[in-house]
Amino acid sequence: MNRLQTSIAIFGIIGILGGQPATAIIQPTQTVIAQPSEKEYLDLGLQKYEQGDYKGAIADFNQAILLNPNSDLAYIYRGNARDDNGDPRGAIADYNKSLQFNPKNASAYYNLGVTYERMEDYTLAIANYTKTIEFNPNYAPAYENRGNLLDDQGNPQAALADYRQAIQIAPKNPSVYYNQGVTYRRLKDNQAAISSFNQAIKLKPDYFSAYNGRGNVFANLGNGQAALRDFNRALQINPKAADIYYNRGLLHIELNNNQLAIKDFQQAASLYKQQNRTEDYQDAIEQVKELQQAII
Repeated sequence: MNRLQTSIAIFGIIGILGGQPATAIIQPTQTVIAQPSEKEYLDLGLQKYEQGDYKGAIADFNQAILLNPNSDLAYIYRGNARDDNGDPRGAIADYNKSLQFNPKNASAYYNLGVTYERMEDYTLAIANYTKTIEFNPNYAPAYENRGNLLDDQGNPQAALADYRQAIQIAPKNPSVYYNQGVTYRRLKDNQAAISSFNQAIKLKPDYFSAYNGRGNVFANLGNGQAALRDFNRALQINPKAADIYYNRGLLHIELNNNQLAIKDFQQAASLYKQQNRTEDYQDAIEQVKELQQAII
C-alpha cells in the first residue's frame, strides 16, 4: 500500500535573549495518509488472489468497488475470488453485475462458464462459453472448455471442431492436444490419439496425464511394452496418480504378471482411500481379491 507520510516538524527554537528562557514554538503534528486508488486496490487484491488469500482479495476488491461502483473489472475479479472461496452464487452475481456495465465482456461470460461447470450445470456452462466466443472469437480456452463438455455429452465431432479452433488460436497449449487425444481415443482413432498425446508431451515433457493416455492407447493396440514404458514414466513424474497404478495393474494382468498387478492395485487402493474415492477404492480391492484367489 502506497502511503504519503510527512514527518513531525519542529520549527523556530528562539535563543536565550536577555536572560529569558528559550521559547519553543511547535507547529501542530500532521500525518497525511493517501487513500489507495481503485487501481491500487485491484492490484493488491490480485496479489492476494494469486497467493490464495481469497478473503483478503475480496476485501480489497470491495474497496475498489466502493471507489468505483461501475467497475466491471472489479466485479469480475471479486467473482473469481468468491468462486475459489466456495461462494459460486456470489461469483455468479458479480459476473452478472459486471455484464450490466459491459454487456459484451467476453471474460465475464467465460468465468460464468467456469463457475457453472464447477456447479455441474453443463448446459449453462456451454451457453456461456458460446457467448464468450460470440464476443471474442479468439478466446481459445472457451473453445477448449466447451469441447470438453461437448465430448462428455456425447458429441465428439463438435468437440474435435472446438479443439481444432483452439489449436489454431493457441498452438502451443499442451492441454488442448491432450483433450483432443482423449476424444480420439474414445472414437477408437488410435493413431490420431497417439499423435495428439505426442504433441502434448512434446510441448510439456512432464505431462503425466498425456503419458497415461498414450499408454492406454498402446495397451489397446496390444503393444504392452510401449504401454508399460508410458505408465512407468507417468508414475516417475507423479507417484501419487492412483489411476495410473490401476491402469498399470490391468496391463500387468495382460502381461501375465499377477504379482505385480496385485502390488499396483494395492497402491491404487491406498491412494484412492486417501483421496476419499470410495467406489474406486472398492474396485481396486476387488481386483486384489480376485487375483489373490486366482493365484491360490
